[in-house]
Amino acid sequence: MHYNYENATNEKSIGTRIFLVVVMLIGIVAMVISGKGLYDRSQKSSQYLETKGEITDVLVHENESNATFAAEYTYKVDGQTYVIYDDLFTSRQPVKGSEVGVRYNPEDPQEAFVKGSVSAYMMVLIIGFMFLAIPFLMFVFDLKMSEKVRLVLPGLLAGTVFMAIGFGMFWGLKINDGLGGIVVILFGCLGVYMVLGSVYMFAFGKKPKQNVE
Repeated sequence: MHYNYENATNEKSIGTRIFLVVVMLIGIVAMVISGKGLYDRSQKSSQYLETKGEITDVLVHENESNATFAAEYTYKVDGQTYVIYDDLFTSRQPVKGSEVGVRYNPEDPQEAFVKGSVSAYMMVLIIGFMFLAIPFLMFVFDLKMSEKVRLVLPGLLAGTVFMAIGFGMFWGLKINDGLGGIVVILFGCLGVYMVLGSVYMFAFGKKPKQNVE
């Protein structure tokens, strides 16, 4: 039996490039969506008025392992009292009675957000940038890569992305409770496994012989 290593390698190389293009497209879409969200929020921030608000209640979500928190904010506009809430539950416990800055729509004061609150758009933007930048750099240096490097890079790239999503959401967005926490940790651990697997393959993997009878 004859094994044509050159043809097999070319097929894998084409598959790798298709994979990289798909990852780059995902990155572009993520950056466009998150960029639009950040731009809209920036526009609102410049057009909205600011008032002082107060944390009037702390919402608690408890499970067997830990507890997460979200704040209730109360603020007044023209004598009318309004209430808004955090979008996300996090492991950081708000201090009841603390004063915060609230930016609100002068035409509809109920439409508001707390200054300095966590923006999921920023995390998505960073992840999208990684999806775009890493494959792009791989294309730039493609001619200088050995075939062995080309074969392990998809796993290395995918693992890095999974780690960024999993651990980034766990520590960055504080999604670390219940089923959501388990899922993002599994994403991160899968990324570690893929990265280590790629490194092992690069270090100890053997190139098939071109002719095997």
